[in-house]
Amino acid sequence: MGQREARLQSLGLLSEQFIIHSHGFDALADRIYRFPQVKSLYLMSGGYDLQVIIEGKTLHEVAFFVSEKLATLNGVKSTKTHFVLKTYKENDVIYVDQKKDRREGVTA
Repeated sequence: MGQREARLQSLGLLSEQFIIHSHGFDALADRIYRFPQVKSLYLMSGGYDLQVIIEGKTLHEVAFFVSEKLATLNGVKSTKTHFVLKTYKENDVIYVDQKKDRREGVTA
């Protein structure tokens, strides 16, 4: 197989982007989705090729999983990590108080 690049991004507790070489998307996905920490895995278009949703009890646990398990997969060239700081809406569930008056107060 010729040299191929795939970029992987994960969301959830953290977002991870991978650049890989020499593996097809399906072969890499087959290795990734078997980990219990991986909750979802998608083939994407655009700036990255695969998106993985990873969950863990702590940021340290998730970061360790990425650095020791995902980033070390044969063919992974580099990674970029992004942590989700706040969820506003997920699966049609809104997590913010919609009734709260968000206008700033005016003082004289």
